[in-house]
Amino acid sequence: MLQVTEAAADHLEKLITTAMAEQELDEHEPMVIRFVSDAAGLSLMLDIERAEDITFDHRGKTILVFDRGVSELLADAVLDVKTSEEGTRLVLQ
Repeated sequence: MLQVTEAAADHLEKLITTAMAEQELDEHEPMVIRFVSDAAGLSLMLDIERAEDITFDHRGKTILVFDRGVSELLADAVLDVKTSEEGTRLVLQ
C-alpha cells in the first residue's frame, strides 16, 4: 500500500488550501487531492471524495484519495516531497 510521508501530507494539505482559496470554494465542501491514471501515467487533481475511494487522512481530514485501479499502481510506492531551487514538489519513490 502507498506510504505518505509527513512532509508529503503537509504539502498536500497546503495544496488543497491554496487551490480552494484560488477557486473560491466553500470550505464546508471538503476537497481532496486525487491520484488519477491516464495515458501520460499518474497525475494529481483537485476533487471530492467518493464512497469507493481509498483514502489517506492527515490531522483528522482526508487529503488524498484514489481508486482501486490506481491502488495497484501505487502498491509499493512512497509519496514524499523534494525541495529544490524551483520549490517543493511531490515525488513518488
